[in-house]
Amino acid sequence: MAKLVARVYSEALFEFALEADKIDSINEDFQLVRDSFVTTKEFFELYQSPKLSTEERKAIINEVFRDGISTELKNFLSILLDKQRAGSVLDIHEAFMKRVDVHKGIVEATVKSAAPLSDQIEKELTRKLEEMTHKEIRLRTQVDPELIGGLYIKVGDQVLDGSMKNRLEHIKESLKHIIV
Repeated sequence: MAKLVARVYSEALFEFALEADKIDSINEDFQLVRDSFVTTKEFFELYQSPKLSTEERKAIINEVFRDGISTELKNFLSILLDKQRAGSVLDIHEAFMKRVDVHKGIVEATVKSAAPLSDQIEKELTRKLEEMTHKEIRLRTQVDPELIGGLYIKVGDQVLDGSMKNRLEHIKESLKHIIV
């Protein structure tokens, strides 16, 4: 249910932003709101709190983000309060970001390695993945010592597992099938 709510509200915001030609500005404003909620948990709790009236929470949002975000996004946050969907705002933000990425042709790639990658390797890997997918890549790296070596790459739904851990598991499986 939460994902459905996030998708419906994020799609409505995206369609508005697209029609108003404000995708980038609303995206930046929404990121600021998200960051504010994540870094200041008390603020997010206040935004969601049923102990305050909807009007009091709207006034807080208007005061905190007075000149920091667009009127359109403040209105959107107010609608979430009116519809009692304030608790879904972070999920809505995530769904909105994914929708913007699809619109802009950006694909997220997750790369896991046993040790941190150098900037040069990250740039080269990004370039190669962009060549392979014909899309802009947003690279996220993670260190996973259990991989032993090599890389585990996930681009969209596609997985390229060139890790030593995976290779060793394949060898282990092959050895199980050898008849002595």
